[in-house]
Amino acid sequence: MSKLRQLARMKQYGVLKATVNYSGGGDDGAVEDSEIEWKKGIQQDNKFVKEVKEILENLAYEQVSESFEEGWYNNDGGQGKVVIDLTEDDPCIEVDHNQNYTETENHTFTVRGKDLV
Repeated sequence: MSKLRQLARMKQYGVLKATVNYSGGGDDGAVEDSEIEWKKGIQQDNKFVKEVKEILENLAYEQVSESFEEGWYNNDGGQGKVVIDLTEDDPCIEVDHNQNYTETENHTFTVRGKDLV
């Protein structure tokens, strides 16, 4: 199912906004948690919420994976959040990502003669 269709389905279910937090490292990554803002008056049963969360987590994982070809979960990894905004006619997915990396700083020098005190 395309992203636009998934977003339309979430909107149909009454989702206004949703936030997904994710993290990864060492070749493994996952969605950690999610928050959903619903339209007022929407009744949510467990099956309904579970289906919306599955769509939400799949969308977030897909968007982050597409955005960072080198892999947001590889090596030192990364973490962030995906915010899905369905309050406007034009749906929006915002990714706020932090990529982790190890930095090495090299210093080379030579000491000669009189400086060897």
